[in-house]
Amino acid sequence: MRGKLKTIPKNFKLKGKKVLLRVDFNVPLEKFGNKYRVMDTARLEYAIPTIVRLSKAGARVILLTHIGEPDGKIITALRVKPIIEKLKHLLPKEVPQPRSIYHWRFKQLRSLVNELEDGEIFCLENVRFHKGEEPNDRTFAKELSTLADLYVNEAFSVSHRTHASLVGICNYLPHYAGWRFAEEVAALDRVSVRPRRPFVLVLGGAKAHDKIALMIKLVPRVTVILLAGVVANTLLKMKGIGIGRSRFDEHPAVASLEELMKKFQAFPGFKEKINLLELPLDAIVANGPDGPARVVDFSAGENLKPTESIYDIGPKTMRHFAMFLRKARTIVWNGPMGMIEQRRFRHGSLVVAEMIAARSKGKAFGVVGGGESIAVLNETGMAKHVDYISTGGGAMLEYLSGQELSGLKPLLINPAGKVRGKSKEKTS
Repeated sequence: MRGKLKTIPKNFKLKGKKVLLRVDFNVPLEKFGNKYRVMDTARLEYAIPTIVRLSKAGARVILLTHIGEPDGKIITALRVKPIIEKLKHLLPKEVPQPRSIYHWRFKQLRSLVNELEDGEIFCLENVRFHKGEEPNDRTFAKELSTLADLYVNEAFSVSHRTHASLVGICNYLPHYAGWRFAEEVAALDRVSVRPRRPFVLVLGGAKAHDKIALMIKLVPRVTVILLAGVVANTLLKMKGIGIGRSRFDEHPAVASLEELMKKFQAFPGFKEKINLLELPLDAIVANGPDGPARVVDFSAGENLKPTESIYDIGPKTMRHFAMFLRKARTIVWNGPMGMIEQRRFRHGSLVVAEMIAARSKGKAFGVVGGGESIAVLNETGMAKHVDYISTGGGAMLEYLSGQELSGLKPLLINPAGKVRGKSKEKTS
């Protein structure tokens, strides 16, 4: 960890306090008739323990989230209303039903939050509807601060953003890391600072360059990196393998992986040293997501046809990756193995998810992060067996790669015992 996180003290009297709780309810919404429905409740469920704990302590809970990227415009499809309706069904019956408001008029908002009773829950509108959020506008942050007595960040997943509701707000209110936020950082520290070996890092997904810093940072600690998705496609192409029309990354940073491709490591159970970067041995390919699929065996010297694309790792790769996962003592997974939007291209991701769940909580310490990886893990029904599920894909990668998270920095206590960033004590 970069320092000690400041969380709400155990003896802190929350009763009657207005608590501005930054959550991440950025969940997929789909339209059914004239209404929108929440399609995945995972992020809502992660925040419920904190909401309940604050409510039962007598705090007046003011929820604040973003949804999508409205760029400061009001978009009906990105309102908080369907999320609050779903939250009502997820919260325990003994907790007051949450209420919400659909505008950003602060004079009226202050009046509404001042009327809240102890334990009540109130949700503000999508914070990105306000033009001051993403530029970290000082005036907007100050206006936000007038709604509460203290601020709690329970949105680790977006804490790599320098936005008003994550950074600017901390200049005007006493600020704390949420309990789950602190758990998440502790879990990631366990991986990045003191991992048990063998340490297996599994990376997939749609981008390569956003994972390069993580790979380089963890090289001294990791035993093997299992690669799929665009990052694997990119390296296969660098090796001269024909990848057809498969997506690859042309970012200049990708060139830095050439040296890592030359590295070899010892791995328990293997007589010979293995590649630090293990690439797919074969792949499921097709001319398009709906076309007939076939297996291309790279280990046998096969290439894709010019019209084909890679949509998943192949059966030989699944078995090969499983050999490493079976012996791992630490596992981190971020990014699917293939195009999981299509069920027939989910097999590789499901195999990895099941292996990590089977190995976690005992033989290995397993961490899974990123929305798509979590969705696949949930599909297996084995998510509860994984040691930690990180709500932050991008934030998790940046933290593990040693980058400073803008939203985390104000929550750290410096050596003198003072919280970094300005704050002023307020009373209700």
